This record gives sequence, structure tokens and C-alpha cells, in this order.
Amino acid sequence: VVLDFENAEVRNSDYESLQPEGWLTGEIINFYWTFLERREFRSESSLMFLGTYTAYRISNAENATITDNISMQLSEELKHRHLVLIPLNHRSHWSLLVYCRLTKTFYHYDSISRHNRKFAERAVGRFLRVLEPKAKDGFYFKPMQTPQQNNDFDCGIYVLAIAEELARR
Repeated sequence: VVLDFENAEVRNSDYESLQPEGWLTGEIINFYWTFLERREFRSESSLMFLGTYTAYRISNAENATITDNISMQLSEELKHRHLVLIPLNHRSHWSLLVYCRLTKTFYHYDSISRHNRKFAERAVGRFLRVLEPKAKDGFYFKPMQTPQQNNDFDCGIYVLAIAEELARR
């Protein structure tokens, strides 16, 4: 462990992902999420930065038991959250899914056009079981225009930058 911030640990292998042309690891994203949530936006109790491990478990859940268990574990924490920022990783590509409880909409930000769109659309149903376990319908998925990367390694940086900008708004 080369860095520990409020239980978000960065190891040598994670640190190396910060090198030019490196692909950010989930731990780097979690580290930055922790920094944003606990330092930059600590007074914003309506924001939630969902960790990469939890996001992965939900988006790849093979059955409802998994999402139901996660929903029970997070139910207290989610109660007052109106905006949930969710890092999605599919086929080595990060994109950002943002759930807005007020508009009942999942907004998807992908720095390589529609690379993760189908995966994100499928994942929305699983996230609904966690974020809104009693709701049945009336939710939306909206792909958003976002800056586009011009290489195959900056997607994680785009997720962090877009999430921070959205949280500031």
C-alpha cells in the first residue's frame, strides 16, 4: 500500500496505472470517489459515489438474490441520496451511469460514443432493484453527449472528470 486515505488504499500496481497510456484501476477510481465524497462534497449528503466493486457486482449480477442483498445492505445509506454516480466497466472500458432520483432517469456518459451503451441499458434494471426496490416502472435511460477521448486509455480519467463536474452542478 503506497497511499491510504480514509480506508481507500492505493497499491503499487494501482499507482502504476497513472502512468501515461495507463488504464485506471478500480482502486484509483475508488480513491478519487472517496476524496470527492469526504472532502470536496462532504456537505452534499444527497450525493453518492458508488464504489467500483459494488457497481461491478450489481451490473453483473446473475440473479435477483445478489441485487436484493446489496439493496438491503445499502438501504439506509441510499435513503436520502438523490444523485448516485456509478462507474461502469465493461470490456476494459469505463463509462459513467448517473441515477437522478428526482427525474427517475439514468444518464449515461460514455467517452467512446456508444461503446458501453447496451451494457449500461441492461445494467439499469439491476441498479433499479438496488436503488428503487419498490418501484416497478416509470424510469428512463438517457445517453448523454460528452467529450470524446481520442485514444484507447483515457476512459477512466473521463469518468472522474465528468463525475466531478456533475457533482459540482
